[in-house]
Amino acid sequence: MKRDVILDFTSLLDVTLIIIFFFVLFSTLDAQNDKEKVRNAVNEANAAKVEAEEITEQMKKSIELISSTNEKENKKGIIDFKNGDNIKLIVDIGEEKDSDGHNKWDVRLLRSDTVVGKLSGDDDFEKQLQESMKHSGYEKNDTILCDVILNMDMSGSNRAYRRIEKGLNQLQSTFPHLYFSVTDVSLGA
Repeated sequence: MKRDVILDFTSLLDVTLIIIFFFVLFSTLDAQNDKEKVRNAVNEANAAKVEAEEITEQMKKSIELISSTNEKENKKGIIDFKNGDNIKLIVDIGEEKDSDGHNKWDVRLLRSDTVVGKLSGDDDFEKQLQESMKHSGYEKNDTILCDVILNMDMSGSNRAYRRIEKGLNQLQSTFPHLYFSVTDVSLGA
């Protein structure tokens, strides 16, 4: 007697279909996650591009402004600086004390190694600086390169520097192309 063997593959087919279903489902979820990541990356790149374009535009405007408005005065200021004809503020700090117990100080304002003014470090220093600069021969749109020379090891030098810096910053409203640097002579000693 021969028996027919009947194989039932329905359960195997069900398992296979379930595996395929989960594969398709997870593939779709991964694709959606990837699309979201790509969308975020594109948005970030667009934001960075807009920011870069804004910065580029600002830089172009700055370059145009610098090159067009003051080219002749800038060259003259640089040549004056090269020849030593720029403004020098030499800070002299004394041993004598003021009423607050701080060392007294004064400033010699030189142009081309000629003393243009002698300023005291008292309450009206900023006003003295304004007046001396106006009498030094500079006009409003001139490029002025100024060197502040002081010994930062001296007692009271920080206080003097803060007052001088404040005065020079105020002076920039009158002379918008005033640039200054500080030379600390104690560094070489």
